[in-house]
Amino acid sequence: MSENIATTGEWNLGQILIHCAQSVEYSMSGFPEHKSDLFKSTAGRLGFTAFSAKGEMSHGLSEGIPGARSIAKNENTIEAYQAVEKPLLVRKSPTANILRLEVKIFIFLIISNDDLCSIL
Repeated sequence: MSENIATTGEWNLGQILIHCAQSVEYSMSGFPEHKSDLFKSTAGRLGFTAFSAKGEMSHGLSEGIPGARSIAKNENTIEAYQAVEKPLLVRKSPTANILRLEVKIFIFLIISNDDLCSIL
């Protein structure tokens, strides 16, 4: 199924979903690689100011999260989707509910109806 879904970058759908899952999980539990207080107060602050002035934060679209496990090319798409949803199901809050909905909309926009039914 996921091998038939075209993506615009270097990653396939399974890899994209695992990256999303890691982002959600680490935003709630803490990222695996932390920058020192010195970095945060100097280069980090400059970087944030530049991103803030630009109105968005961005990074290379095929870069993993520093310190996170590597994302394999053959990630199972259904398991990857479940990995995105898992930390959101644990959290019972309006923010988690909104994120769950956004994930489902994201999936809906990029997957055909037949494939969508097999995932959701």
